[in-house]
Amino acid sequence: MRGGTIRDLGEDLLLLRIKSVIDSPSPGVVGIGDDAALLGRQLLTTDTLVENVHFRRAWCTPEELGWKALAVNLSDVAAMGGTPRAALVSLILPAETSVSVVMGLYRGMQRLARTTGVAILGGNLAKGSPLSITLTVTGESEAPVLRTGARPGDRIFVSGQLGLARAGYLILKRKLTGTKDAWAEPRATFLRRRNEAANAYPGGLKAVRRFLLPDPRLDLGRDVHATAMMDVSDGLATDLPRLAQASGVGMVIDTEMLPVSRTFRALCDALKVAPEAVMLEGGEDYELVMTVSPSAEVPDAVAWHCIGEVTSGHKVLVRDKGRTRPLASRSFDHFKS
Repeated sequence: MRGGTIRDLGEDLLLLRIKSVIDSPSPGVVGIGDDAALLGRQLLTTDTLVENVHFRRAWCTPEELGWKALAVNLSDVAAMGGTPRAALVSLILPAETSVSVVMGLYRGMQRLARTTGVAILGGNLAKGSPLSITLTVTGESEAPVLRTGARPGDRIFVSGQLGLARAGYLILKRKLTGTKDAWAEPRATFLRRRNEAANAYPGGLKAVRRFLLPDPRLDLGRDVHATAMMDVSDGLATDLPRLAQASGVGMVIDTEMLPVSRTFRALCDALKVAPEAVMLEGGEDYELVMTVSPSAEVPDAVAWHCIGEVTSGHKVLVRDKGRTRPLASRSFDHFKS
């Protein structure tokens, strides 16, 4: 096939190809290349969750899926320093889908929408397979933070406990893969079975919850003086080079500065994985990574952790026990995975 396949390109290069054939946005408009599109102060973002790609019925309830579908879009708004306002929902549903499943999806979305001030206004329904849920979210920002503002000398900060969602994913993959469709069994039975699987690991229940019910960092995104920012959805090893490339800078992170709590280390030990590897390569954290000017006030040390600095050049490196090497990505790619 002319031009190869999308598997050959991968997501980032495919986006560059797409960008090359559409008109450049007018002044004051930000299009492809940031967490959300920006029209003046208005933000627009959209994301899709597809069955057996982004979720499995054996792992979650419809309500949890609805929550996550909205949360991943709100995370994009948070990464722009914005406030979400409204959402449109598009569902692709196999004809045999239970009505109770659809109601559950909306209950989950509505639960998060109420806590974040988002109005669910409508959308579209269509028959098809596999089941997928797409949300488009609008928002606004008085002072949008783009990916393009990092400068050499800036410090790099991340929020929360990176890798916790990945640990939750590993628990579900090891304990529930091949099990029955959770949507077809009594809710209490499924939750009891899943909780027992999670509790086999120290801190496992919290990790599973983080994977299934991400917490969009809206307050954190609005409460910082960042030079550049994005959310961590595909893993730090994938997302940090995107941030560096957008700003035209290099970056160095130090593994000894990565925030590893005692509980998280114990969980990784039980899973027989290296905490640093999980933190760098694991996706779906929906935490924020930002750069901050050396003269700016240090962010809240409880919420934010400094992990490195912005450098000149274009290399993204990791410093591990004094030795520096390129930051290699083994994180999720939609088309190469």
